[in-house]
Amino acid sequence: MATPNLANVATIKPVFAAAALSTSAAAIIDVPAESCMKIESIYLANKDGTNTATANVYVSADNGSSNFYLIHQVPIPPGASISVLDTPLFL
Repeated sequence: MATPNLANVATIKPVFAAAALSTSAAAIIDVPAESCMKIESIYLANKDGTNTATANVYVSADNGSSNFYLIHQVPIPPGASISVLDTPLFL
């Protein structure tokens, strides 16, 4: 895999990703080989009006064998939302 040239970008493709999550891990974004993706922000919301949700957000460089957590076991109160990332992250 060649390293993407960020100084001389050939193509920019804006992407918006959103998902309804459950109690199981789910891949939201998969960065293709020889590509770079800039994540601007990550927000999590708990739409349940009664129960606190517990959230994990992680990235993996090897399809899930090794996970690097951005947040781990963070409680989200009922009806609340949190900002996980508000500065760019390049993958």
